[in-house]
Amino acid sequence: MEEYEISFIAKSVSPFIKYCKENGYVKVGERKENRIVYENKHSRNIIARITTSWIDDKEQTLFDFKNTEHQEKNLKISQESMQMQVTDENREIIQSFLRVLDFEKSADNLRVRYIYQKEKVTFEIDDYIRPDNNVIAIEGDKEQVNRTYKEIKELNLENQF
Repeated sequence: MEEYEISFIAKSVSPFIKYCKENGYVKVGERKENRIVYENKHSRNIIARITTSWIDDKEQTLFDFKNTEHQEKNLKISQESMQMQVTDENREIIQSFLRVLDFEKSADNLRVRYIYQKEKVTFEIDDYIRPDNNVIAIEGDKEQVNRTYKEIKELNLENQF
């Protein structure tokens, strides 16, 4: 599945949550996540991810791959694999795949992710605990994402970057 995404670092997540609320975006999720990222040693644009999410005291761990085919400034166009549930039974197999395919651990992030949607645009607003950072991603339909990003810049929210 192709993903069209504009992402950037922000000083605070608050202005973007406020923007979503004031502009008809619906909050579709909030969860704490631990994402471990593995990069392929031969092609750093190919990554594997093991993401553990906690939603309402329920824990779920998923495994997937991402290949960033095009990246310039804040824009990323990527292919993402389907996700696979990680269980006690397959965790060792997944680690074996990562070793054999020459992936090495590159990040161990902890964050709270807020997800807002409207039409064909999704905001993923990440308030990172580890590392101390904030990342805003706007993804979805290319034209609508570009229009939304332009509006954010015109509203002077870019001062939050």
